[in-house]
Amino acid sequence: VYGRIFYPNGTEAVEEFQVNEFIPNWQEYPKTTVLENGDFVYVWESYGQDGYGEGVHAKIYSANGSVVLPEFTVNDYIYNHQQLPDVTALSNGNFFVCWYSYHGQDGDDAGIFGEIIDEDGNTIKSEFQINSKTKSGQYFQTVGTMNDRTTIVIAWNSLHESSNEGQLYARTLDEDGNFLTDEEIKINSTPD
Repeated sequence: VYGRIFYPNGTEAVEEFQVNEFIPNWQEYPKTTVLENGDFVYVWESYGQDGYGEGVHAKIYSANGSVVLPEFTVNDYIYNHQQLPDVTALSNGNFFVCWYSYHGQDGDDAGIFGEIIDEDGNTIKSEFQINSKTKSGQYFQTVGTMNDRTTIVIAWNSLHESSNEGQLYARTLDEDGNFLTDEEIKINSTPD
């Protein structure tokens, strides 16, 4: 995973730099967000680093590209695979990371999990399950915020949730990680 910082006019501010410190196997699917204090955080998927398959890792940088916090593992559950992380900054200075955990953590095929971390890398809310429906697989999540970064919105693809494949669902949380809906909301109104 590599990064590069640009000024708003497109000129280079910081030349290309390597983000990941763990080198073996592969590191892929990076995402980044700018925190309230001006720092930014990278998250990505790394194979074999947590002792099993893919895992979610993060690193925090200052706006000038200097390392604020070295690479650390985000996911607590390490068995099988934790994949395709996404990240969003929150108004209170924290950030929310989510991913899907493959093969069994939610009791079936795959589930969506998240964690809230502060700007110093401390866990504010430990890894927790986002999806309330667990039949088959929940994958390909994406996350963002609304209401001035105080509400977290997560959407994902739920396979085999009904008789049709590929249903889209979403769930909202406050910036402390409390659910604002009792369960996920179906987004698509037509099958598949």
